[in-house]
Amino acid sequence: GPVIPKPGDPNIVYSLTTGAAHGGAAQFTVNNLKTGQNEVRSLWPEILFGTPASDFTYRFNWQAPFIVSPHDPNTIYFAGNVVFRSRDEGMSWEIISDDLTHNMTDKMEVAGTPWLPEYFGQEIFSTIHRMAESPHEQGVIWAGTDDGRLWLTRDGGEKWNEVTPPKLPELSAIYEIEVSPHDPATTYIAITRYRKVDNDYSPYLLKTDDYGKSWKRIDGSFPQGEITRTIREDTVRQGMLFVGTETGVFVSIDDGEEWRRLNLNMPPLPVHDLKIKEGDLVAATHGRGFYILDDISPLRQYSEEMANKSSHLFKPADHTRFGYIWWMEYGGGPPSDKKYYFVRNAEAGYTFYERGVVNGESKREFIDAGEARPIGAIIYYLLREDAKDISLEILDEDGNLVRKYTPDDIPTQRFLGFDNRGYEKDLVTGEPKATVSKGLNRFIWDMRYPMVSAIPGVPPVVIKPIAKPGTYQVRLTVDGKSQTESFELKLNPNENYTREETDAKDEAWMALYDKTEEAIQMVLKAQVAQKKAQEVLESGSASAEQKAQAEKVNQLSTDFVKGMVATGATLVQIISEPTKPLSKLVLLHNNLEHTEGPPNGPWFQVYEKTVAEIDAAMAEFDKSLSAEMKNL
Repeated sequence: GPVIPKPGDPNIVYSLTTGAAHGGAAQFTVNNLKTGQNEVRSLWPEILFGTPASDFTYRFNWQAPFIVSPHDPNTIYFAGNVVFRSRDEGMSWEIISDDLTHNMTDKMEVAGTPWLPEYFGQEIFSTIHRMAESPHEQGVIWAGTDDGRLWLTRDGGEKWNEVTPPKLPELSAIYEIEVSPHDPATTYIAITRYRKVDNDYSPYLLKTDDYGKSWKRIDGSFPQGEITRTIREDTVRQGMLFVGTETGVFVSIDDGEEWRRLNLNMPPLPVHDLKIKEGDLVAATHGRGFYILDDISPLRQYSEEMANKSSHLFKPADHTRFGYIWWMEYGGGPPSDKKYYFVRNAEAGYTFYERGVVNGESKREFIDAGEARPIGAIIYYLLREDAKDISLEILDEDGNLVRKYTPDDIPTQRFLGFDNRGYEKDLVTGEPKATVSKGLNRFIWDMRYPMVSAIPGVPPVVIKPIAKPGTYQVRLTVDGKSQTESFELKLNPNENYTREETDAKDEAWMALYDKTEEAIQMVLKAQVAQKKAQEVLESGSASAEQKAQAEKVNQLSTDFVKGMVATGATLVQIISEPTKPLSKLVLLHNNLEHTEGPPNGPWFQVYEKTVAEIDAAMAEFDKSLSAEMKNL
């Protein structure tokens, strides 16, 4: 059954204590996460084992539906064979309907045998199985039963009208009711009959646009043999529907005219419920946990006109940042088929494979945990087979280049055409047929600037600032033609920092970034001088005087490099050296990764001290090198 946090108080959670139905009671439960109490406020706490349901005062489904009114958080509706309402969190319940079922008493006998009856609640029939209140109109409530009836009240239960679609076969259990988020008169229902009638695995999907006065079947192109368990309409794109079946998820972008499978990398699973949370599609499976399709923007924006373009850049969804935790980028080791195990203090460990950077995202394949949402902005684009020269750029709000990616950095799959292009995937072999992965490319911008230049022969100086909150642009260029879309990097709403404070942090971080790059370029200049000096030392034609001068240049450059950056080959060697200026900047950089606000006073003091040290060393080295190189 459902689990619903109390609006305005996430420490209170309402649930149904399924499994303790006691032969017929409905265990509405108020769970207090602060105190740990689970208060059962049953609608009728009478134990009735071994008793036919026809003798019950009320009948409740094993997954009895209850809802919190979207218009009044203090109103809760609960359904058995009648509809109940509570305005005091279940301390009292009032009945607001008659029996809405067929009351099929011939199907209410005690199951099993006289010496071993089976009657714990799962077997109870002729109950209300689904219920929904309109998000548009208070008191407009739909109720569907497991024996094939559908009802609607538009006055909070004062009067109920049966709106069961005509010509439905017997025992058409109402498994889902979805009131359109776009139109108060439109409602979709999903029906399942396989448990009630032998060998009927047909899909049943219907739509009304006049409060149930008339109905239209929208399952004509739906794959036959697929049990339809749930249906949802997208909250943004009207007419885009998602259906959960016994084997996964299907989607329609044209209000049920055409359906395509949307399993992608999700294995064949029974999907019992679907929810759309902002830009994500969440699937609740039976026994296999939750699956989330991150960012359905391409489906919301998709149109057939895209087939005529050699490329198309979808508008990225805004990305909300959350706290950076150092272990997210702490590698278990190089990408391989070896399993890595990571443990943080006082927390459970994780077992995973390192997969390296895949399409801009550092990937880990977890064995004992789910996959996290990508850390960064998700960028989608289509490429047709004739697309050749491709690049992707990230720009800041002023149009300045933040980062540029070439085809070596980004995915560049092409599609052949849209005629047979779908979302299908062979459920036996797992191979794609004509799937979104053909031509639809997903790339994750990790919100970072490029890492500072590498210095050959020494450990990397890992400094790559995270871009500040604000407006950014992505530019896709294909064969000289560019498309640009904007998106937002949003601050975590739980943060207290102002835009001025996040800008101040960015100013300090970018100054550190630029100073680091300046110092690295001087180190690279020293390495060039070292190389030239080494060539002279190894030359058979160089004079003794030239070799002596080369030795001076080499020593001067070597001393500068060793004085600026760690040169040890192992961690033990590195930490045994005196801390070098660039290592100090790395630590200051790491501090900034863990905050959205500006650095504190001591940070600036150490930064200014280190910069002064670097500037003095660079000035002295550059002057000395210029003088010595004249004589080489």
